[in-house]
Amino acid sequence: MFYQRFAPIASVLCTLNLAHTDSCVFAKNALTSNTRFILEIQLEEDRSKDPLKAFWSYTLTERISGKKYQGRIPQLEYHAHPTVYLSEDGKRFAILDPIADHRDKDRFIVFTQDGKQIISLGINDILNMEEQSKVTSSISHIRWLSLNENTIGLFSKADNTVTLTTMLGRKVAISLTNGKIVKPVER
Repeated sequence: MFYQRFAPIASVLCTLNLAHTDSCVFAKNALTSNTRFILEIQLEEDRSKDPLKAFWSYTLTERISGKKYQGRIPQLEYHAHPTVYLSEDGKRFAILDPIADHRDKDRFIVFTQDGKQIISLGINDILNMEEQSKVTSSISHIRWLSLNENTIGLFSKADNTVTLTTMLGRKVAISLTNGKIVKPVER
């Protein structure tokens, strides 16, 4: 009797992957640099520790002059595991949030040095249909890119792109100049 009454609920929970658990240490910052600039993004928490009052900010510092560009990053949610990329000239930076939460949007965001958003790409903008069907999730994370940390996102100075490796091994290059996908996504 118990099985007949609750089996459909258990089936839905397993289908939605809500039964998978994981552990997570929330990220508080991410840092990158080149010969001319240092970029740091940081989680700014309210003293009350209310996640709804927390926000991410960035500081881009010119090494020689010390000039700083600063601002908020409203597209990045409280629970994020960001990786940051910086163009050689410091005019553009990008943030990749490869695994945190279940959202589709705001996974790869390109900004100007003064914080203006150039583009925000979601999972469905980057993955082809076959890859979209293979996306998996746990209670608080999503898997849509390669698990190999060395190839999740590789920056190329030569062409000012970040190349993401999907979980099926396909490479997708995104320009930091204009935020466009340079290497086409096969649909």
